[in-house]
Amino acid sequence: QCTFNYLENGYYTNSHEKYLQGKTVRVRCHDGYSLHNNQNTMTCTEKGWYPPPICVRVGTDCFNLPSFDDAVFIGQKKKSYRSGEEVAFKCRPYYQLNGSNTIQCVKSKWIGRPVCKDVSCVNPPRVENAVIQNDRPRYLNGERVRYECIGTYDILGDVDVTCLNGTWTKPPQCKGECGPPLPTDNGDITSLLTPLYPLRSLVEYQCQAYYELQGNGNSVCQNGEWSEPP
Repeated sequence: QCTFNYLENGYYTNSHEKYLQGKTVRVRCHDGYSLHNNQNTMTCTEKGWYPPPICVRVGTDCFNLPSFDDAVFIGQKKKSYRSGEEVAFKCRPYYQLNGSNTIQCVKSKWIGRPVCKDVSCVNPPRVENAVIQNDRPRYLNGERVRYECIGTYDILGDVDVTCLNGTWTKPPQCKGECGPPLPTDNGDITSLLTPLYPLRSLVEYQCQAYYELQGNGNSVCQNGEWSEPP
């Protein structure tokens, strides 16, 4: 007969009972412990319990921190890490953390991974008749690019675009000056005539004698061209 009195580093609900030879009982070890050869049962033999009622610590430590292309380890590296221990990572430049930045050692295995999303921007939008002042191959999230219109072109909209989570905001436009306004049949321009007109300039027309105005009585300079005269 075998008597079950005590299970070191584990527990069994029916302790102090007696068992006949050949009887097998199931036991449970504490986390990080196991019976010999990772068994979870013991059998009563003529020499007593086999395996012995002792839960021994199993190899649950983790070694060799995993490496990630877009994240780097924070802290001092160690030779080994206990089961349940967590380590932290941070995202590399141009990346942003999306979720937890830790992984955990669980029974000799690393569980989890930091998720780093690429939020950088490349290729700022090209604007006709403009140059980029600080053009680079790649930009961090939140960085700005400034445009400058060439020659006599005027800028419309924000002079900067911003990299937001991998996408550029709306770029400006560069609009040009206009030459002399377009003539119209049976009408005259009443505004002062000049060789060049700034963007959004407006000239007014009036009809000659015996003619009546139809439509708008002016023309506007838009992107280097005049709108259709009356």
